[in-house]
Amino acid sequence: MQHPDITSALRTGYPANQSPENRDTQEAREDYIDEHMLELVKWLRLGYPEILDEFIEMSGQICSMSYKDWLN
Repeated sequence: MQHPDITSALRTGYPANQSPENRDTQEAREDYIDEHMLELVKWLRLGYPEILDEFIEMSGQICSMSYKDWLN
């Protein structure tokens, strides 16, 4: 007797009750961004430098240390 997940995986490539469709969810997007943070910052520097300037200006409210404090 074989396990249903194994026979399903052999037949379809996926275990039973798992959709082969990749679902676009907010959680999946957050995980992807977390794993690609450096690439995101590089991309922002190229096309959206003003958002990084805004981050620097707001850093005291969202970071443990503001940019100005970091400079000193």
